[in-house]
Amino acid sequence: MSQNVVLPFRRGSSWGHIVLGLLMVLVIMLMVLPVVLVVGMSFSNSEMLAFPPRGLSLRHYRTFFEDQSWFQPALLSLKYAVLSTTVKVTLGTLASLALVRGRFRGKRIINLMLLSPMIVPPIIIAVAAYNVYVRFQLVGTTLGVVLAHTVLGIPMVVLVITATLYRFDTNLELAAMSLGANRLTTFWRITFPLIRVGIAVAATFAFIDSFNELIVTNFLVGTRSLTLPVQIYTGLRYTLSPVIASISSLMVGMSLLGLITIGILQRRQ
Repeated sequence: MSQNVVLPFRRGSSWGHIVLGLLMVLVIMLMVLPVVLVVGMSFSNSEMLAFPPRGLSLRHYRTFFEDQSWFQPALLSLKYAVLSTTVKVTLGTLASLALVRGRFRGKRIINLMLLSPMIVPPIIIAVAAYNVYVRFQLVGTTLGVVLAHTVLGIPMVVLVITATLYRFDTNLELAAMSLGANRLTTFWRITFPLIRVGIAVAATFAFIDSFNELIVTNFLVGTRSLTLPVQIYTGLRYTLSPVIASISSLMVGMSLLGLITIGILQRRQ
């Protein structure tokens, strides 16, 4: 009797697993296939984007590093990413400490405000920021772009560090303060060493997000100094150079390296 009841369930369960496995493979193929096509086109020796490539060459990668119209935007994107990541991690860590450790009215409202950039469409933020920046003459300035990237990326930083703080044993902080340490000393000696992996993960996410940001940056960066994503978008509108595929491949590799770094840091934690 028991076998007659269990076997149909096992058979149905196996079919369900097969269907879910096929759907998972289909989704992975849809996500990976465009990346494979771009990487393949980046090694082409032709002057236009084409797949499969007729011949293999690294000259488009070399063009990226030698052509200042591509390399300078990459350096500018790197500059914005480093500056905004520093600001995001600093403010995000302080905000997370206040939200987790603090007891004050309106904490939920402040938390929702910090997370709102994840909910509001980027195009809405871009239009609103542009109208404000025009009045204060911040369009095309480093300060303006860094502030915009900070607003966009701080929700992810707050989420990661807040989750890290909730897994943190507060008794260690209480023990340090009971032995005479003030709050600043407790943070540097106790809290920071135990949450630094979470901060490093948040910083990695923040850096990748800032380096790859396009929509808001396209509104605020101006016309003289373009970031790499904006330059790629402009190049796709007017040319179809394989250099774009090479740059895209490098950006994909950078993102994969960031994900591997995050995995290593989480495993160490």
